[in-house]
Amino acid sequence: MPRQDPAALASAAERLIASFDETRAMGARARQRIETLYDANQVAANMVDTMGL
Repeated sequence: MPRQDPAALASAAERLIASFDETRAMGARARQRIETLYDANQVAANMVDTMGL
């Protein structure tokens, strides 16, 4: 979505309001991303790699 484009934001919001399935799918993708990025084991492994331990 373009920055500083209120019309594009409004259009996207209207599309999500009108499409429950799309909204649900977006939420599921977001949840999967968060669970992957912030999994305790993954975070710990990234810290070990970063610190060179």
